[in-house]
Amino acid sequence: MSDAKMAESVFVRVSEPIPTVVETETGSMVVRGAHALAGVRLTRDATSSLQLHREMPPDVDYAGAWVQRHARFWAMLAAGMSATAPSTPLRGSSRVASYVDPWTRSFELRLVGGGSRRESVEFGLWVKAFDIDAEAAAMEATALARLVTALWLPECEPRPMCSEADFERGWQTKDLPWLAEVRRDEGFAVRIAEGDVREGDYWLSDWSPAPEGLMEVWDLLRRLPAETWVSVGVRPTRLLEFEERALGELWAQAQRLATGKTVSYHPHGEWQASRWAERLKRWMPGAFLVRLRIGGEPEAGRWIAQALAGALMEPTGSPGSSAVVVAAESEEEQAVARFNWEWADFQAWGDDQAQPGWDRLRYLCDAREIGLLAGVWS
Repeated sequence: MSDAKMAESVFVRVSEPIPTVVETETGSMVVRGAHALAGVRLTRDATSSLQLHREMPPDVDYAGAWVQRHARFWAMLAAGMSATAPSTPLRGSSRVASYVDPWTRSFELRLVGGGSRRESVEFGLWVKAFDIDAEAAAMEATALARLVTALWLPECEPRPMCSEADFERGWQTKDLPWLAEVRRDEGFAVRIAEGDVREGDYWLSDWSPAPEGLMEVWDLLRRLPAETWVSVGVRPTRLLEFEERALGELWAQAQRLATGKTVSYHPHGEWQASRWAERLKRWMPGAFLVRLRIGGEPEAGRWIAQALAGALMEPTGSPGSSAVVVAAESEEEQAVARFNWEWADFQAWGDDQAQPGWDRLRYLCDAREIGLLAGVWS
Protein backbone atom coordinates (compact mmCIF):
# COMPACT_ATOMS: atom_id res chain seq x y z
CA MET A 1 0.00 0.00 0.00
CA SER A 2 1.34 3.42 -0.95
CA ASP A 3 2.20 6.11 1.61
CA ALA A 4 -0.57 8.28 0.11
CA LYS A 5 -3.19 5.63 0.75
CA MET A 6 -1.89 5.12 4.28
CA ALA A 7 -2.22 8.82 5.00
CA GLU A 8 -5.80 9.14 3.76
CA SER A 9 -8.46 9.81 6.37
CA VAL A 10 -11.06 7.01 6.27
CA PHE A 11 -14.74 7.92 6.62
CA VAL A 12 -16.41 5.80 9.31
CA ARG A 13 -20.12 5.57 10.07
CA VAL A 14 -20.81 4.64 13.70
CA SER A 15 -24.16 3.64 15.20
CA GLU A 16 -25.56 4.54 18.55
CA PRO A 17 -25.12 1.76 21.15
CA ILE A 18 -27.48 -1.03 20.04
CA PRO A 19 -28.36 -4.30 21.83
CA THR A 20 -26.90 -6.93 19.49
CA VAL A 21 -27.08 -10.71 19.62
CA VAL A 22 -23.62 -12.30 19.56
CA GLU A 23 -22.86 -16.02 19.29
CA THR A 24 -20.47 -17.47 21.86
CA GLU A 25 -19.17 -20.91 22.75
CA THR A 26 -21.85 -21.18 25.45
CA GLY A 27 -24.74 -19.84 23.38
CA SER A 28 -26.11 -16.47 22.33
CA MET A 29 -25.70 -13.36 24.44
CA VAL A 30 -26.92 -9.79 24.00
CA VAL A 31 -24.22 -7.12 24.02
CA ARG A 32 -24.98 -3.41 23.86
CA GLY A 33 -22.42 -1.86 21.55
CA ALA A 34 -21.68 0.29 18.52
CA HIS A 35 -21.40 -0.86 14.91
CA ALA A 36 -18.78 0.96 12.83
CA LEU A 37 -18.58 0.79 9.02
CA ALA A 38 -15.85 1.87 6.62
CA GLY A 39 -15.54 1.30 2.89
CA VAL A 40 -12.90 0.45 0.31
CA ARG A 41 -13.46 1.53 -3.29
CA LEU A 42 -12.49 -1.11 -5.84
CA THR A 43 -11.72 0.15 -9.33
CA ARG A 44 -10.84 -2.69 -11.67
CA ASP A 45 -7.73 -1.98 -13.73
CA ALA A 46 -8.74 -3.67 -16.99
CA THR A 47 -5.32 -3.13 -18.58
CA SER A 48 -3.36 -4.95 -15.87
CA SER A 49 -5.96 -7.72 -15.71
CA LEU A 50 -5.74 -8.21 -19.47
CA GLN A 51 -1.96 -8.28 -19.21
CA LEU A 52 -2.18 -10.92 -16.48
CA HIS A 53 -4.46 -12.98 -18.71
CA ARG A 54 -2.04 -12.70 -21.64
CA GLU A 55 0.94 -13.73 -19.53
CA MET A 56 -0.76 -16.97 -18.50
CA PRO A 57 0.03 -20.10 -20.55
CA PRO A 58 -2.81 -21.09 -22.89
CA ASP A 59 -3.58 -24.24 -20.93
CA VAL A 60 -4.10 -22.34 -17.62
CA ASP A 61 -7.62 -21.73 -16.34
CA TYR A 62 -7.59 -17.93 -15.95
CA ALA A 63 -10.93 -17.76 -14.10
CA GLY A 64 -9.82 -20.54 -11.77
CA ALA A 65 -6.52 -18.79 -11.07
CA TRP A 66 -8.38 -15.55 -10.28
CA VAL A 67 -10.68 -17.40 -7.88
CA GLN A 68 -7.69 -18.98 -6.14
CA ARG A 69 -6.08 -15.58 -5.60
CA HIS A 70 -9.27 -14.29 -3.99
CA ALA A 71 -9.55 -17.43 -1.86
CA ARG A 72 -6.06 -16.71 -0.53
CA PHE A 73 -7.11 -13.13 0.28
CA TRP A 74 -10.02 -14.35 2.43
CA ALA A 75 -7.83 -16.99 4.05
CA MET A 76 -5.32 -14.26 5.00
CA LEU A 77 -8.10 -12.15 6.53
CA ALA A 78 -9.38 -15.11 8.53
CA ALA A 79 -5.87 -15.87 9.77
CA GLY A 80 -5.54 -12.26 10.90
CA MET A 81 -8.82 -12.42 12.81
CA SER A 82 -7.65 -15.55 14.63
CA ALA A 83 -4.21 -14.10 15.40
CA THR A 84 -5.70 -11.04 17.13
CA ALA A 85 -8.34 -12.84 19.18
CA PRO A 86 -8.14 -11.42 22.72
CA SER A 87 -7.80 -13.46 25.87
CA THR A 88 -9.16 -10.80 28.21
CA PRO A 89 -12.81 -10.27 29.23
CA LEU A 90 -14.97 -7.94 27.15
CA ARG A 91 -14.86 -4.45 28.64
CA GLY A 92 -17.71 -3.99 31.06
CA SER A 93 -18.62 -7.68 30.97
CA SER A 94 -17.75 -10.74 32.99
CA ARG A 95 -18.08 -12.92 29.87
CA VAL A 96 -14.91 -13.95 28.06
CA ALA A 97 -14.53 -12.13 24.73
CA SER A 98 -12.73 -14.85 22.78
CA TYR A 99 -15.72 -15.13 20.47
CA VAL A 100 -17.34 -11.71 20.83
CA ASP A 101 -14.24 -9.94 19.52
CA PRO A 102 -12.85 -10.22 16.89
CA TRP A 103 -15.42 -12.64 15.45
CA THR A 104 -18.01 -9.89 15.00
CA ARG A 105 -15.87 -8.29 12.30
CA SER A 106 -17.66 -8.51 8.97
CA PHE A 107 -16.99 -7.75 5.32
CA GLU A 108 -19.60 -6.84 2.74
CA LEU A 109 -19.00 -6.86 -1.01
CA ARG A 110 -21.88 -4.82 -2.45
CA LEU A 111 -22.81 -4.50 -6.14
CA VAL A 112 -25.45 -2.25 -7.68
CA GLY A 113 -26.70 -2.08 -11.23
CA GLY A 114 -29.78 -1.43 -13.34
CA GLY A 115 -32.08 1.59 -13.46
CA SER A 116 -30.15 4.85 -13.79
CA ARG A 117 -26.89 2.86 -13.60
CA ARG A 118 -27.71 0.71 -16.62
CA GLU A 119 -24.87 -0.76 -18.63
CA SER A 120 -22.56 -0.66 -15.62
CA VAL A 121 -22.14 -2.36 -12.27
CA GLU A 122 -20.54 -0.50 -9.38
CA PHE A 123 -19.06 -2.32 -6.43
CA GLY A 124 -17.08 -1.82 -3.27
CA LEU A 125 -16.07 -3.64 -0.12
CA TRP A 126 -17.20 -2.43 3.29
CA VAL A 127 -15.86 -3.54 6.67
CA LYS A 128 -17.69 -3.62 9.99
CA ALA A 129 -16.39 -3.70 13.55
CA PHE A 130 -18.46 -4.02 16.73
CA ASP A 131 -17.47 -2.94 20.24
CA ILE A 132 -19.20 -1.73 23.38
CA ASP A 133 -17.07 1.41 23.01
CA ALA A 134 -17.95 3.50 19.92
CA GLU A 135 -14.48 5.00 19.60
CA ALA A 136 -12.85 1.57 19.73
CA ALA A 137 -15.26 0.31 17.06
CA ALA A 138 -14.41 3.26 14.79
CA MET A 139 -10.67 2.72 15.22
CA GLU A 140 -11.06 -0.98 14.44
CA ALA A 141 -13.12 -0.26 11.30
CA THR A 142 -10.43 2.15 10.10
CA ALA A 143 -7.73 -0.46 10.69
CA LEU A 144 -9.76 -3.10 8.84
CA ALA A 145 -10.29 -0.79 5.84
CA ARG A 146 -6.55 -0.19 5.62
CA LEU A 147 -5.85 -3.91 6.01
CA VAL A 148 -8.20 -4.72 3.11
CA THR A 149 -6.57 -1.98 1.04
CA ALA A 150 -3.16 -3.52 1.66
CA LEU A 151 -4.18 -7.14 0.99
CA TRP A 152 -6.77 -6.84 -1.80
CA LEU A 153 -5.58 -7.69 -5.28
CA PRO A 154 -3.74 -4.66 -6.75
CA GLU A 155 -5.51 -5.01 -10.13
CA CYS A 156 -8.61 -3.53 -8.50
CA GLU A 157 -6.74 -0.43 -7.24
CA PRO A 158 -8.24 -0.57 -3.71
CA ARG A 159 -8.59 2.78 -1.97
CA PRO A 160 -10.31 3.64 1.35
CA MET A 161 -13.48 5.71 1.06
CA CYS A 162 -12.63 9.07 2.57
CA SER A 163 -15.90 10.98 2.16
CA GLU A 164 -19.46 10.32 3.22
CA ALA A 165 -20.64 10.83 -0.37
CA ASP A 166 -18.28 8.13 -1.62
CA PHE A 167 -19.43 5.82 1.19
CA GLU A 168 -23.12 6.37 0.50
CA ARG A 169 -22.85 5.98 -3.27
CA GLY A 170 -22.71 2.21 -3.10
CA TRP A 171 -23.81 1.38 0.44
CA GLN A 172 -27.47 2.35 0.01
CA THR A 173 -29.27 2.43 3.34
CA LYS A 174 -32.56 3.91 2.20
CA ASP A 175 -35.70 1.91 2.93
CA LEU A 176 -35.59 -0.64 0.11
CA PRO A 177 -39.07 -2.01 -0.66
CA TRP A 178 -37.94 -5.64 -1.03
CA LEU A 179 -35.23 -7.54 0.85
CA ALA A 180 -34.38 -11.21 0.50
CA GLU A 181 -31.58 -13.71 0.93
CA VAL A 182 -30.40 -16.62 -1.20
CA ARG A 183 -29.67 -19.55 1.11
CA ARG A 184 -28.70 -23.19 1.00
CA ASP A 185 -31.68 -25.49 0.89
CA GLU A 186 -32.25 -27.75 3.88
CA GLY A 187 -34.74 -30.30 5.15
CA PHE A 188 -35.31 -33.73 6.63
CA ALA A 189 -35.39 -37.08 4.90
CA VAL A 190 -38.66 -38.77 5.88
CA ARG A 191 -38.45 -42.49 6.61
CA ILE A 192 -41.80 -43.48 5.19
CA ALA A 193 -41.49 -47.07 6.36
CA GLU A 194 -41.17 -45.93 9.96
CA GLY A 195 -43.44 -42.90 9.62
CA ASP A 196 -41.27 -40.43 11.49
CA VAL A 197 -38.59 -37.81 11.06
CA ARG A 198 -35.44 -37.94 13.15
CA GLU A 199 -32.84 -35.33 13.97
CA GLY A 200 -30.18 -37.40 12.26
CA ASP A 201 -32.10 -37.23 8.98
CA TYR A 202 -31.34 -33.52 8.59
CA TRP A 203 -29.79 -32.76 5.20
CA LEU A 204 -28.15 -29.61 3.90
CA SER A 205 -27.50 -28.78 0.26
CA ASP A 206 -24.17 -27.56 -1.06
CA TRP A 207 -23.40 -24.71 -3.42
CA SER A 208 -21.72 -25.46 -6.72
CA PRO A 209 -21.16 -22.00 -8.24
CA ALA A 210 -19.40 -21.67 -11.57
CA PRO A 211 -17.78 -18.45 -12.84
CA GLU A 212 -19.93 -18.54 -15.98
CA GLY A 213 -23.17 -18.62 -13.99
CA LEU A 214 -22.12 -15.77 -11.73
CA MET A 215 -21.12 -13.64 -14.72
CA GLU A 216 -24.62 -14.17 -16.13
CA VAL A 217 -25.96 -12.69 -12.88
CA TRP A 218 -23.60 -9.72 -13.40
CA ASP A 219 -24.93 -9.21 -16.94
CA LEU A 220 -28.55 -9.37 -15.76
CA LEU A 221 -27.80 -6.88 -12.98
CA ARG A 222 -26.62 -4.38 -15.61
CA ARG A 223 -29.84 -4.68 -17.63
CA LEU A 224 -32.50 -4.54 -14.90
CA PRO A 225 -35.15 -1.78 -15.21
CA ALA A 226 -34.72 -0.69 -11.59
CA GLU A 227 -31.63 -0.27 -9.40
CA THR A 228 -30.94 -3.55 -7.63
CA TRP A 229 -28.31 -4.48 -5.04
CA VAL A 230 -26.50 -7.75 -4.43
CA SER A 231 -24.56 -7.93 -1.18
CA VAL A 232 -22.19 -10.74 -0.18
CA GLY A 233 -21.82 -10.62 3.59
CA VAL A 234 -18.76 -12.48 4.91
CA ARG A 235 -17.78 -13.06 8.53
CA PRO A 236 -14.66 -15.07 9.42
CA THR A 237 -15.59 -17.53 12.14
CA ARG A 238 -14.83 -20.96 13.52
CA LEU A 239 -16.89 -24.01 14.34
CA LEU A 240 -18.26 -23.81 17.86
CA GLU A 241 -17.83 -26.88 20.03
CA PHE A 242 -21.49 -27.85 19.84
CA GLU A 243 -21.41 -27.45 16.05
CA GLU A 244 -18.46 -29.84 15.82
CA ARG A 245 -20.45 -32.33 17.88
CA ALA A 246 -23.51 -31.83 15.66
CA LEU A 247 -21.52 -32.53 12.49
CA GLY A 248 -20.04 -35.64 14.08
CA GLU A 249 -23.49 -36.85 15.17
CA LEU A 250 -24.96 -36.25 11.71
CA TRP A 251 -22.08 -38.18 10.15
CA ALA A 252 -22.52 -41.06 12.62
CA GLN A 253 -26.27 -41.22 12.01
CA ALA A 254 -25.71 -41.33 8.26
CA GLN A 255 -23.15 -44.11 8.75
CA ARG A 256 -25.73 -46.12 10.69
CA LEU A 257 -28.22 -45.69 7.86
CA ALA A 258 -25.58 -46.80 5.34
CA THR A 259 -24.90 -50.04 7.23
CA GLY A 260 -28.34 -50.70 8.71
CA LYS A 261 -30.75 -53.54 8.06
CA THR A 262 -33.07 -51.51 5.82
CA VAL A 263 -31.39 -51.66 2.43
CA SER A 264 -33.43 -48.79 0.97
CA TYR A 265 -31.68 -46.37 3.35
CA HIS A 266 -28.15 -47.43 2.37
CA PRO A 267 -27.59 -45.06 -0.63
CA HIS A 268 -28.99 -42.07 1.29
CA GLY A 269 -26.80 -42.87 4.30
CA GLU A 270 -23.63 -43.31 2.26
CA TRP A 271 -24.26 -40.09 0.37
CA GLN A 272 -25.00 -38.04 3.50
CA ALA A 273 -22.07 -39.51 5.45
CA SER A 274 -19.61 -38.48 2.75
CA ARG A 275 -21.06 -34.95 2.64
CA TRP A 276 -20.95 -34.40 6.41
CA ALA A 277 -17.39 -35.73 6.58
CA GLU A 278 -16.33 -33.41 3.74
CA ARG A 279 -17.89 -30.37 5.41
CA LEU A 280 -16.22 -31.12 8.71
CA LYS A 281 -12.88 -31.38 6.90
CA ARG A 282 -13.37 -28.05 5.08
CA TRP A 283 -14.79 -26.04 7.97
CA MET A 284 -12.59 -27.18 10.84
CA PRO A 285 -9.40 -25.27 9.82
CA GLY A 286 -11.25 -22.00 9.30
CA ALA A 287 -14.79 -21.20 8.28
CA PHE A 288 -16.82 -18.21 7.11
CA LEU A 289 -20.43 -17.25 7.62
CA VAL A 290 -21.94 -15.99 4.37
CA ARG A 291 -25.23 -14.23 3.74
CA LEU A 292 -26.24 -13.42 0.16
CA ARG A 293 -28.58 -10.43 0.36
CA ILE A 294 -30.71 -8.89 -2.40
CA GLY A 295 -32.38 -5.45 -2.20
CA GLY A 296 -34.46 -3.32 -4.54
CA GLU A 297 -37.85 -3.18 -6.23
CA PRO A 298 -39.76 -6.47 -5.83
CA GLU A 299 -39.90 -7.50 -9.49
CA ALA A 300 -36.29 -6.76 -10.42
CA GLY A 301 -35.11 -8.05 -7.04
CA ARG A 302 -36.83 -11.41 -7.57
CA TRP A 303 -35.26 -11.73 -11.02
CA ILE A 304 -31.74 -11.27 -9.73
CA ALA A 305 -32.37 -13.46 -6.65
CA GLN A 306 -33.68 -16.31 -8.80
CA ALA A 307 -30.76 -15.93 -11.21
CA LEU A 308 -28.30 -16.04 -8.31
CA ALA A 309 -30.00 -19.12 -6.83
CA GLY A 310 -29.69 -20.82 -10.20
CA ALA A 311 -26.03 -19.85 -10.52
CA LEU A 312 -25.27 -21.59 -7.21
CA MET A 313 -26.66 -24.93 -8.41
CA GLU A 314 -24.76 -27.64 -10.21
CA PRO A 315 -25.77 -27.24 -13.89
CA THR A 316 -25.66 -30.99 -14.50
CA GLY A 317 -28.41 -31.50 -11.96
CA SER A 318 -26.21 -33.14 -9.35
CA PRO A 319 -28.35 -34.08 -6.33
CA GLY A 320 -27.94 -32.05 -3.17
CA SER A 321 -27.02 -28.82 -4.93
CA SER A 322 -29.84 -26.32 -4.47
CA ALA A 323 -30.51 -22.82 -3.21
CA VAL A 324 -33.71 -21.07 -2.15
CA VAL A 325 -34.84 -17.44 -2.19
CA VAL A 326 -36.20 -16.32 1.20
CA ALA A 327 -37.92 -12.92 1.25
CA ALA A 328 -38.52 -10.92 4.43
CA GLU A 329 -42.32 -11.01 4.75
CA SER A 330 -43.50 -10.08 8.25
CA GLU A 331 -42.77 -6.75 9.91
CA GLU A 332 -40.41 -8.50 12.32
CA GLU A 333 -38.47 -10.20 9.51
CA GLN A 334 -38.27 -6.95 7.55
CA ALA A 335 -36.96 -5.08 10.59
CA VAL A 336 -34.16 -7.62 11.15
CA ALA A 337 -33.33 -7.81 7.42
CA ARG A 338 -33.11 -3.99 7.25
CA PHE A 339 -30.85 -3.92 10.31
CA ASN A 340 -28.58 -6.53 8.73
CA TRP A 341 -28.52 -4.56 5.48
CA GLU A 342 -27.74 -1.23 7.15
CA TRP A 343 -25.06 -2.51 9.54
CA ALA A 344 -23.64 -5.57 7.71
CA ASP A 345 -24.85 -7.80 10.50
CA PHE A 346 -25.84 -11.47 10.71
CA GLN A 347 -28.94 -11.47 12.93
CA ALA A 348 -31.20 -14.47 12.32
CA TRP A 349 -34.56 -14.09 10.59
CA GLY A 350 -36.89 -16.42 8.72
CA ASP A 351 -37.50 -20.10 9.30
CA ASP A 352 -34.74 -22.61 10.01
CA GLN A 353 -35.57 -26.30 9.85
CA ALA A 354 -32.48 -27.31 11.76
CA GLN A 355 -32.80 -27.88 15.47
CA PRO A 356 -31.58 -25.12 17.84
CA GLY A 357 -27.82 -24.85 17.78
CA TRP A 358 -27.54 -25.98 14.16
CA ASP A 359 -28.88 -22.78 12.64
CA ARG A 360 -25.46 -21.49 11.47
CA LEU A 361 -24.64 -24.61 9.43
CA ARG A 362 -26.50 -23.46 6.31
CA TYR A 363 -24.40 -20.25 6.20
CA LEU A 364 -20.94 -21.82 6.57
CA CYS A 365 -18.50 -21.73 3.64
CA ASP A 366 -14.81 -22.26 3.05
CA ALA A 367 -12.31 -19.83 1.53
CA ARG A 368 -12.67 -21.20 -2.01
CA GLU A 369 -16.44 -20.63 -2.06
CA ILE A 370 -15.89 -17.04 -0.92
CA GLY A 371 -13.20 -16.69 -3.57
CA LEU A 372 -15.76 -17.65 -6.22
CA LEU A 373 -18.55 -15.41 -4.97
CA ALA A 374 -16.31 -12.37 -4.44
CA GLY A 375 -13.60 -12.97 -7.01
CA VAL A 376 -15.74 -13.42 -10.11
CA TRP A 377 -17.64 -10.17 -9.60
CA SER A 378 -14.58 -8.12 -8.73
